[in-house]
Amino acid sequence: MNIKIMFFLIIIILIIITGCTKEKIDCDKLDENKCLEYKEKCELCPKTMVSSYISCHSKEFCKNIPFE
Repeated sequence: MNIKIMFFLIIIILIIITGCTKEKIDCDKLDENKCLEYKEKCELCPKTMVSSYISCHSKEFCKNIPFE
């Protein structure tokens, strides 16, 4: 097998393994209905000391904010 072809195949396999082909979800830009569709990564955060409305954010973000 040609070295260039092998190198190309290795790069493709690494891209697939590392998840570069996965869709990145920006929870902050989703409305409430769309947020619920991506509940494995996003969550509706309740009202906080900083924000007076419910909004969609990453699950990590919601865990780390102080609620009212």
